[in-house]
Amino acid sequence: MVHYAIVGFGNAGYHAARAIRARDPQGEIHILSDQTFPPANPMLTTYYVKGALDWPGLFPYGSLEELSRSMKLHLHMGRRVRRVHPVQRELELAGGERIEYGQCLICTGASAFLPPAEGMDLANVCCVRAPQDARRLKNALETQRLRSILVVGASMVGIKVVELADQYGIACTLADGAPHLFALAAFQDTAERIERYLKSRGISLAFPPCWIKSSNLQRRRPVC
Repeated sequence: MVHYAIVGFGNAGYHAARAIRARDPQGEIHILSDQTFPPANPMLTTYYVKGALDWPGLFPYGSLEELSRSMKLHLHMGRRVRRVHPVQRELELAGGERIEYGQCLICTGASAFLPPAEGMDLANVCCVRAPQDARRLKNALETQRLRSILVVGASMVGIKVVELADQYGIACTLADGAPHLFALAAFQDTAERIERYLKSRGISLAFPPCWIKSSNLQRRRPVC
């Protein structure tokens, strides 16, 4: 019997486990993740914040219990892998425990990039990618009296956050290091039409040559 280890349980980890189980009904599959949630779709985070999805809706593949039962998985959630020992074929966890494997797949995914700007380590800075990020943003919008929001990243998720801020009547600045929004997904004339619409809604835009040097969040405004 082959012992499989999958480090990371996002979309890639889920599909890897599913493919392995389809090809090897008897193999032992261990899932190791520092998260405690089922695989989530990052594109759905803003829909949860908006209220268009409930919390379970962030996890389209089902609960951990359902996935464990349907694919016969050994789940090690909330367990960070500290080191891989390829010669011994072992994974060392943060607490020192070791798990043997025959084959190992690393699919820990990506995390949101924080620009190297002053103030990014302050308490009121958050990313929008993981389920806990969505919960934190939703709580901030619903319970805090926010006067302004700086959104860094003019992508689909960034635009949805701008939309949320606008719905709550919060002054918003959208910033990106690219020359226009949707730089990798839209023609420039299309991007310019969307930018004109955002400006008509009172949204401030900060694209090069005007870029964020300091978030200055204690004064609640960006500095370009």
